[in-house]
Amino acid sequence: MPKLPSYDFIKMIQEGTLDVVEWLALQDEESIRERVYERVPEGLDTSVGSYEYDAIEPTNTEFAVAYFMLRNVILLAFPQHSFGEWLTMAAASRGVYRKSATFASGDLLITGAVGTAIPAGTKFSNTIPAGSALAVKYYTSQKYAVVGDDGQIEVEVISDEIGAAGNAQAEEINLNLSGIENLVSISNPTAFTNGVDEEKDDSLLARLLDKVRNPISGGNKNDYKQWAKEVPGVAEVEVISLWNGPGTVQVIIIGEGGSPIPDLVDRVKEHLDPSDHEGEGEGRAPIGAVVTVITTENYAIRIDITGLEFEAGYSLVNTRQNIIEAVKEEVAKVSIGGLVRIHYVEDAIKHVPGVKDFGSILMNKLGSNIQTPVHLKPSVQEVYFDGN
Repeated sequence: MPKLPSYDFIKMIQEGTLDVVEWLALQDEESIRERVYERVPEGLDTSVGSYEYDAIEPTNTEFAVAYFMLRNVILLAFPQHSFGEWLTMAAASRGVYRKSATFASGDLLITGAVGTAIPAGTKFSNTIPAGSALAVKYYTSQKYAVVGDDGQIEVEVISDEIGAAGNAQAEEINLNLSGIENLVSISNPTAFTNGVDEEKDDSLLARLLDKVRNPISGGNKNDYKQWAKEVPGVAEVEVISLWNGPGTVQVIIIGEGGSPIPDLVDRVKEHLDPSDHEGEGEGRAPIGAVVTVITTENYAIRIDITGLEFEAGYSLVNTRQNIIEAVKEEVAKVSIGGLVRIHYVEDAIKHVPGVKDFGSILMNKLGSNIQTPVHLKPSVQEVYFDGN
């Protein structure tokens, strides 16, 4: 941007010939100093230590800070430049609300002596090997329970820590921390996957822009996608209209990274079309629409990579995991029932730092694109290098 004489920039901003945001970005101490001294009457002493100098210099920094803050205030008015609490408020003003974090929960299968009482508030945890960097996860029972005549009882527990950190793999929880005697074993037969972190800025912004650009219009496919994504944990949605005749809608929900989310099926169903009032418009869905919610199942894809060549300082040892993550991320972009394009996977590998070249790529042992079956989400399950 050319240096502007005197205060001509004010007129240019008013005329629309100068970008005010760009101009504000250039207002550092030096540019402010030049303009201020232009306004000092000729003949006055402005040398270091003079009265004018001491009066002017301390304000330059404050003016620079003020211009910086003013520029950011202008940008924060636009969601694309907003973040954190400001983005939360911008989205809420348009009826889009940041999804809160949720606690992981599930059932423990406990075996023990018949009649053993397990009070509400009983503490459980996983086991961490000595010296491990993994964190201990704590869970608390919610209701009073008693071991039945068959020596077993299912106890509902909730993670003490909110968010995805409370999720657990199957059979991970196995410790009784409350000192209850006569318990033989503790386990969680199924994984806990319903702990969700607070929605990130990029996800909230995407939903906000989607609503603004595709306004609600009475129950079309896009409306169902927006409504389902309001439930914490739902990342992607596919909608099948008239799937079981007139007035029926099937909604397929997907979690982060394309993962199935069976724990959220009932929650999304109640949000869209409550089971005890189907078709009555008691949820988000309009009157007359009977909604069925399912989660996707993964369609396993095996990737074989041969003839890898590396830049100096790189090898399969220090690039292997990056290649696997790049491939998984690329395939995860494909929607339910979509086409997995082999050249997209090849391109993802080429852009992994350290990869110089490779021989061939096979997907499910074929050197061609893969059409994912309807209702299934493609997911990379195995990656092999030179047949290993």
